[in-house]
Amino acid sequence: MIVLFVLGACAGGASAQAPINSNVALQPARGEWIVRQQLRYVQGEYSSAMGELEIEQLTSITTLVYGLTEKVTLILDTPFVLSREIDNTTTGIGSTDAGLGDMKVLMKYRIARNDFAPTSTARLDLIAGFELPTGIDAFGSDSIDPIVGGVYSYINDRHAVSVDGVWKFNTGDEASNADVLKYDLAYSYRLTPKTYASQNPTALFGGIELNGYFETNNDNELFLSPGIQYVTQRWIIEATVQVPVWQELDSRAERDFIVGVGVRFQF
Repeated sequence: MIVLFVLGACAGGASAQAPINSNVALQPARGEWIVRQQLRYVQGEYSSAMGELEIEQLTSITTLVYGLTEKVTLILDTPFVLSREIDNTTTGIGSTDAGLGDMKVLMKYRIARNDFAPTSTARLDLIAGFELPTGIDAFGSDSIDPIVGGVYSYINDRHAVSVDGVWKFNTGDEASNADVLKYDLAYSYRLTPKTYASQNPTALFGGIELNGYFETNNDNELFLSPGIQYVTQRWIIEATVQVPVWQELDSRAERDFIVGVGVRFQF
């Protein structure tokens, strides 16, 4: 499952402290948009009847976020995938597939908010929506899959912590289909400046995340994900590396590492 990137922003310095690979309980103001474009490169392998197969995958993820009201945000997540499989690690003979992945249509609803300082806040959001069968055979499913979850974010000036869990109900008919729980714990820290000195702040943030995936077929993955972000009032550039710290996989490929780079615009 492609990591679900649910974005958020709010007025002031707290808007920057949205993790790269996790959800966040921050939302754009009413009538505002966030556009996020990210490239993610994955290298891994899995075993099959033909032997050990190596995979390389490049995914372009476009995310649109719209502040419908002060409490409700709409999100559209669209992946395009380019994947290469090497059928035999000795001969190097392989195949390449490319196409649209399954799109996600989501809504976030804020149920609690406490802005206890100019750049500090605590917020709790609910997440609900669907994953649609828009992907080609290699990258998609055959079903409309409901998604439910929630995220809590606590920002205290230079420090930010977010915790989330999102469950996808797989309603397809295939025997291999499984429900998926994605869960995250993220911490970020404003490296510079120590305090914001103007109404048009720029900042550099460093972060570390734990990103987990559990499937009801007992597949499990947990990644450790450091990252860095350069932030202005209207745009962000960011980069991350994800390395596995725990993998128990029988039904899909093991991912050796993931590299992600991206940019976000708010208007």
